[in-house]
Amino acid sequence: MSLFSLGPLLGPIIGSIAGGFVTQDIGYQWVFKIISIAAGVVALFGIPLLQETYAPVLRYCLSLLSDINQGSTLSRRRYGYPDLTPRGSLGKVLSENLIRPLQLLTRSLICFSLSLYMAIMFVTFPTLFASVYGWGPGIAGLAYLGLGVGFMFAAVIGSRLMNVLYLKLSERNGGQGKPEYRIPPMFCGTILIVIGLFWYGWTAHVKAHYILPIIGSGVFGAGMMFCFMPIQLYLVDSFSYAASAIAAATFLRSLFGFAFPLFGQRLFNSLGIGGGHSLLAGIAIVVGVPFPIWIYFKGEEMRARNPLNR
Repeated sequence: MSLFSLGPLLGPIIGSIAGGFVTQDIGYQWVFKIISIAAGVVALFGIPLLQETYAPVLRYCLSLLSDINQGSTLSRRRYGYPDLTPRGSLGKVLSENLIRPLQLLTRSLICFSLSLYMAIMFVTFPTLFASVYGWGPGIAGLAYLGLGVGFMFAAVIGSRLMNVLYLKLSERNGGQGKPEYRIPPMFCGTILIVIGLFWYGWTAHVKAHYILPIIGSGVFGAGMMFCFMPIQLYLVDSFSYAASAIAAATFLRSLFGFAFPLFGQRLFNSLGIGGGHSLLAGIAIVVGVPFPIWIYFKGEEMRARNPLNR
């Protein structure tokens, strides 16, 4: 899951670095051309060569092969897969799967809350190196390396920390794990996000050496990863339709990522770089500190009341 979580986080980092130099040297039009070419190549080779990894489908195929070889019917219970028989036409199946993420957002308080929390944390980091330090598009993109280092550091440390905490908490509960046992690393993540925002904002505000805000962005990135991974794992553990739950969180996060730049620059023009980041850090404190505590102690109760949860 840590590797999976790195994808949507490292993508903007690598894209910003490459896109900055592409825009600077050969024009912004090539940013879209390169993305289209890369997407086409990946689709061309990925779709026919991508292997099935969903365990119930693999078990289902194994049972079919066993039926053919042995001439007998094997029970679903033995192989542990759900009923995979298509329900209705292809159009109905597609519409159900497209609507389900929105249903989870609107009908599941816990899915909406986690998605909203992730969205707020995700959009609280703007980049100001071009305006503050006068860097060109290419060099300004390199400033994202601090975020990338923070993401990768937390992916390595955070995955181990989550596994250790989950196993210890499960042992205290008689060997029974709960999705809520994924939450504790978020406490550390929230603190790092707040520290990173203050550090990044005020060192840039006083125009300190550029390495200082880059280090602050790395602290923020580590905090983001410590929050991102537990939320992803919690959604997977909590919902029968885990892919739809993650899609719901991605939809809300992307929506906030689109909306924030529309008013973000006005925020910094009004409050200044330091003041604007202090406001964002305050939001992170108000939302980020009580929310993981609430989910940890009340999450199981909320899941029990909702038929969409496991």
